[in-house]
Amino acid sequence: MTRTIDIGQVVSKTVRTYGQYAAVLIGLAAVVFLINGVFSLAGRDSWLISLIGSLLAIVLQGLYNGMVVELVNDTRDGRLDASVGGLLNQVTPVLLTLIIASFLAGLGITIWFVLCIVPGIVLATMWAVVTRRSSSSAAG
Repeated sequence: MTRTIDIGQVVSKTVRTYGQYAAVLIGLAAVVFLINGVFSLAGRDSWLISLIGSLLAIVLQGLYNGMVVELVNDTRDGRLDASVGGLLNQVTPVLLTLIIASFLAGLGITIWFVLCIVPGIVLATMWAVVTRRSSSSAAG
């Protein structure tokens, strides 16, 4: 049996869910970004604090992602039954898996950036100055 997925319906439901539970989601994100921001500011002068902040950011990002997934799973019946503490308790058993997934995602994104974006920027810069060199040599 083949099941088709209506992309418009998926996006609509996602937006509706995020809108309905925006206070919880924004509150969780605010805590994550506030902690990250404090360590970023404090880590400007100390590599150790910066390293601790980076590791903590990986943990918090994994925790946040897990809590969002649990929130969406909990609201499938149309209402949020779990509290923020309840969501945290549901995510704690799989926290190590979430941390590893968060780390691997960051590593993959970094590698993709270095392999795809950086050469693109270099090529764009080289091509941008080709016209300058061409016009200079033609005038000379």
